[in-house]
Amino acid sequence: IGLGIPAEPLFRSRDLILKGEIKPDLNIKGSIEHPRIQGKVEWLNAAVIASDIVLKNGTITFLGNENKLLVNTANFSDAYGKKVNISGDITLFASNGNPNIDTNLLLNFDNFRLFDADTMKINVTGSGRMTGSLDNMKLSGNIKIPLCELMFSENDDENKYKDIVVVNDLFLNEKEKEENDFFSYDLNLECPNIDIIGDIYKLQFNGNLHLGSYKRKATLSGNIDLKKGKLNLFGKRMIFQKGKLEFFENHPFDPKMKLTCSRDINAIRVILEVKNDPGKDMSLNLYSQPHYTQDVILSQMMFGKSSKDISIAEAAQLAHAINSMNQQGYIFSVLNTFQNIGSLDRKSGSAGMPRPI
Repeated sequence: IGLGIPAEPLFRSRDLILKGEIKPDLNIKGSIEHPRIQGKVEWLNAAVIASDIVLKNGTITFLGNENKLLVNTANFSDAYGKKVNISGDITLFASNGNPNIDTNLLLNFDNFRLFDADTMKINVTGSGRMTGSLDNMKLSGNIKIPLCELMFSENDDENKYKDIVVVNDLFLNEKEKEENDFFSYDLNLECPNIDIIGDIYKLQFNGNLHLGSYKRKATLSGNIDLKKGKLNLFGKRMIFQKGKLEFFENHPFDPKMKLTCSRDINAIRVILEVKNDPGKDMSLNLYSQPHYTQDVILSQMMFGKSSKDISIAEAAQLAHAINSMNQQGYIFSVLNTFQNIGSLDRKSGSAGMPRPI
């Protein structure tokens, strides 16, 4: 088979989109079971879109050698000039009488911006390997993540925080669906700095995670520890003392968690504890030292006075705050709960408006 004309530059499936301009100059001889490849293929302005991962500004050249396409040059550049370089080969073979490919590609990342959006920025450094056929690819390796920033804003879609659904989360989806994901994973992730930023909170974690596959879904396991964090609650800054998130393979993206923050207000130490157990509801626990009831604590935080001395309007705000504190949900709903509580004064127009962190 002689190929010397430009090919259609797009490939699209449920999980994968390829874009760019393909310039083939190939001769493929023999049968599907025993192909012989000569010549080369150039892929210019290459882009690979797999779920939320986007590789673009790519240049790839394949050279034919018997039944393989050898990667001669291959790299993608991000908007900051950092690159991911690819080497290895792709083997043509027959599967049930149909042509297929077997990949054996090494990927080297140089502080590459793998995700670059307003709500998520992630840089990666290190090496990984992509292996397998078209319908059963695997990504493995050891990756360091020097930058991981997740940002949430209450100015976005008002429905955003009601249920923050993570891609491939078994527990946040209403029902489990039949899976046929494009990739399986075996990646060790070193995460020295994970920032979670919102309008009224800022959390910074570090730790080591493993990105694997569970029932053909991407999942995390491992631990990350809270380095530091703060939360503006009713215009008052609370500081996190300690915290840990532990991820389990059979509870994708639904970690075991316990975070604690506190602040001294009018000789009362106010403590907010956020807990989550995999597969169960998240809970908020507000208490104090010395011990006071929740309405007394919230009244001191919101109005600086006893709940016995507040007005009717303030009592309505206090009731709303207590209701928000007692709501339960999955781990990612904690962001919504913080937003609901912290925005009370803005809704009422009172002076206790949360200040930017």
